Amino acid sequence: MDWLGTVVTVRYTLSALVLAPGDRVLAVRSQDDPDGLYRLPGTADREVSDPYELMATVAAETGLTLPAGRVLAEDIVGDDPRSDSPLRIHRVLLFPRVPDRCPLTLAGGLEDYRWLAATGLAAYCGEQTPLIETALTAYRTGTSPRLHNGVIVTERRAA
Repeated sequence: MDWLGTVVTVRYTLSALVLAPGDRVLAVRSQDDPDGLYRLPGTADREVSDPYELMATVAAETGLTLPAGRVLAEDIVGDDPRSDSPLRIHRVLLFPRVPDRCPLTLAGGLEDYRWLAATGLAAYCGEQTPLIETALTAYRTGTSPRLHNGVIVTERRAA
Protein backbone atom coordinates (compact mmCIF):
# COMPACT_ATOMS: atom_id res chain seq x y z
CA MET A 1 0.00 0.00 0.00
CA ASP A 2 2.78 2.41 -0.85
CA TRP A 3 0.37 4.52 -2.94
CA LEU A 4 -1.69 5.75 0.04
CA GLY A 5 0.07 9.12 0.17
CA THR A 6 -0.19 9.67 -3.59
CA VAL A 7 -1.87 12.86 -4.81
CA VAL A 8 -4.44 12.08 -7.49
CA THR A 9 -4.92 14.66 -10.23
CA VAL A 10 -8.51 15.08 -11.39
CA ARG A 11 -9.25 16.57 -14.80
CA TYR A 12 -12.81 17.67 -15.63
CA THR A 13 -14.15 17.81 -19.17
CA LEU A 14 -17.63 18.80 -20.34
CA SER A 15 -19.76 18.01 -23.37
CA ALA A 16 -23.12 19.33 -24.54
CA LEU A 17 -26.06 17.15 -25.49
CA VAL A 18 -27.84 19.26 -28.12
CA LEU A 19 -30.95 17.63 -29.54
CA ALA A 20 -33.04 18.24 -32.64
CA PRO A 21 -36.57 16.90 -33.26
CA GLY A 22 -36.74 13.12 -33.02
CA ASP A 23 -34.06 13.17 -30.30
CA ARG A 24 -31.33 13.38 -32.92
CA VAL A 25 -27.98 14.20 -31.32
CA LEU A 26 -25.60 16.88 -32.59
CA ALA A 27 -22.20 15.26 -33.17
CA VAL A 28 -19.16 17.12 -34.49
CA ARG A 29 -15.89 15.98 -36.07
CA SER A 30 -12.54 17.66 -35.56
CA GLN A 31 -9.92 18.04 -38.26
CA ASP A 32 -7.43 16.62 -35.75
CA ASP A 33 -9.23 13.35 -35.00
CA PRO A 34 -7.02 10.65 -36.53
CA ASP A 35 -9.90 8.16 -36.67
CA GLY A 36 -12.42 10.61 -38.15
CA LEU A 37 -14.85 9.98 -35.28
CA TYR A 38 -17.59 12.33 -34.16
CA ARG A 39 -18.09 13.58 -30.60
CA LEU A 40 -20.43 15.82 -28.66
CA PRO A 41 -19.59 19.52 -28.86
CA GLY A 42 -17.61 20.72 -25.86
CA THR A 43 -14.33 20.52 -24.07
CA ALA A 44 -13.38 16.83 -24.24
CA ASP A 45 -9.87 17.82 -25.32
CA ARG A 46 -9.09 20.20 -22.46
CA GLU A 47 -9.78 20.65 -18.75
CA VAL A 48 -12.95 22.63 -18.00
CA SER A 49 -15.44 22.35 -15.14
CA ASP A 50 -17.41 25.57 -15.67
CA PRO A 51 -20.75 25.31 -17.57
CA TYR A 52 -20.31 28.91 -18.75
CA GLU A 53 -17.06 27.97 -20.46
CA LEU A 54 -18.86 25.01 -22.05
CA MET A 55 -21.55 27.40 -23.34
CA ALA A 56 -18.83 29.65 -24.81
CA THR A 57 -17.12 26.65 -26.43
CA VAL A 58 -20.37 25.40 -27.99
CA ALA A 59 -21.05 28.91 -29.33
CA ALA A 60 -17.53 29.21 -30.75
CA GLU A 61 -17.57 25.70 -32.30
CA THR A 62 -21.10 25.70 -33.74
CA GLY A 63 -22.52 29.22 -33.68
CA LEU A 64 -25.28 28.04 -31.30
CA THR A 65 -25.77 30.35 -28.31
CA LEU A 66 -27.59 28.15 -25.82
CA PRO A 67 -27.77 27.90 -22.03
CA ALA A 68 -26.38 24.83 -20.28
CA GLY A 69 -28.82 22.74 -18.27
CA ARG A 70 -28.47 19.90 -15.79
CA VAL A 71 -25.78 17.24 -15.73
CA LEU A 72 -27.23 14.22 -17.52
CA ALA A 73 -24.39 11.75 -17.08
CA GLU A 74 -20.90 11.55 -15.66
CA ASP A 75 -18.14 9.12 -16.65
CA ILE A 76 -15.20 8.65 -14.27
CA VAL A 77 -12.29 7.43 -16.39
CA GLY A 78 -9.24 5.85 -14.76
CA ASP A 79 -8.84 4.84 -11.14
CA ASP A 80 -5.30 3.68 -10.49
CA PRO A 81 -3.61 6.11 -8.07
CA ARG A 82 -0.27 4.44 -8.84
CA SER A 83 -0.35 5.58 -12.48
CA ASP A 84 0.76 8.99 -13.69
CA SER A 85 -2.45 9.41 -15.65
CA PRO A 86 -4.92 11.87 -14.17
CA LEU A 87 -8.39 10.77 -13.19
CA ARG A 88 -10.79 12.28 -15.74
CA ILE A 89 -14.41 13.10 -14.97
CA HIS A 90 -16.38 13.73 -18.15
CA ARG A 91 -19.81 15.31 -17.65
CA VAL A 92 -22.53 15.66 -20.27
CA LEU A 93 -24.87 18.63 -19.79
CA LEU A 94 -28.28 19.04 -21.38
CA PHE A 95 -28.69 21.96 -23.77
CA PRO A 96 -32.04 23.15 -25.21
CA ARG A 97 -33.57 21.40 -28.20
CA VAL A 98 -32.98 23.27 -31.46
CA PRO A 99 -35.35 23.43 -34.44
CA ASP A 100 -35.01 21.09 -37.39
CA ARG A 101 -32.47 22.28 -39.98
CA CYS A 102 -30.96 24.70 -37.48
CA PRO A 103 -28.00 26.34 -39.27
CA LEU A 104 -24.56 25.78 -37.76
CA THR A 105 -21.34 27.67 -38.35
CA LEU A 106 -18.40 25.38 -37.62
CA ALA A 107 -15.15 26.81 -36.24
CA GLY A 108 -12.46 25.89 -33.74
CA GLY A 109 -10.97 23.11 -35.86
CA LEU A 110 -14.28 21.38 -36.60
CA GLU A 111 -14.82 20.16 -40.14
CA ASP A 112 -18.18 18.39 -40.12
CA TYR A 113 -21.32 17.74 -38.09
CA ARG A 114 -24.20 15.28 -38.16
CA TRP A 115 -27.54 14.96 -36.45
CA LEU A 116 -27.50 11.32 -35.37
CA ALA A 117 -30.34 9.07 -34.31
CA ALA A 118 -29.58 6.85 -31.32
CA THR A 119 -29.26 3.88 -33.67
CA GLY A 120 -26.43 5.60 -35.60
CA LEU A 121 -24.23 6.62 -32.67
CA ALA A 122 -21.98 3.55 -32.60
CA ALA A 123 -21.04 3.88 -36.27
CA TYR A 124 -19.89 7.48 -35.87
CA CYS A 125 -18.91 8.11 -32.24
CA GLY A 126 -16.70 5.17 -31.27
CA GLU A 127 -15.82 4.91 -27.57
CA GLN A 128 -17.94 7.95 -26.66
CA THR A 129 -21.11 6.05 -27.68
CA PRO A 130 -21.93 4.55 -24.22
CA LEU A 131 -21.72 7.98 -22.57
CA ILE A 132 -23.95 9.58 -25.24
CA GLU A 133 -26.48 6.74 -25.03
CA THR A 134 -26.51 7.03 -21.24
CA ALA A 135 -27.06 10.80 -21.46
CA LEU A 136 -29.97 10.26 -23.86
CA THR A 137 -31.52 7.71 -21.49
CA ALA A 138 -31.07 10.12 -18.58
CA TYR A 139 -32.78 12.87 -20.57
CA ARG A 140 -35.74 10.60 -21.35
CA THR A 141 -36.10 9.09 -17.85
CA GLY A 142 -35.12 11.95 -15.55
CA THR A 143 -32.23 10.00 -14.04
CA SER A 144 -28.63 11.11 -13.59
CA PRO A 145 -26.38 8.08 -13.98
CA ARG A 146 -22.70 7.81 -13.15
CA LEU A 147 -20.41 5.64 -15.23
CA HIS A 148 -16.98 4.27 -14.44
CA ASN A 149 -14.84 3.67 -17.52
CA GLY A 150 -17.99 3.60 -19.66
CA VAL A 151 -20.05 1.24 -17.48
CA ILE A 152 -23.04 2.42 -15.39
CA VAL A 153 -22.30 2.07 -11.67
CA THR A 154 -25.05 4.21 -10.11
CA GLU A 155 -28.33 5.65 -11.26
CA ARG A 156 -30.20 8.29 -9.32
CA ARG A 157 -33.15 10.56 -9.96
CA ALA A 158 -32.19 14.06 -11.02
CA ALA A 159 -32.83 16.77 -8.46
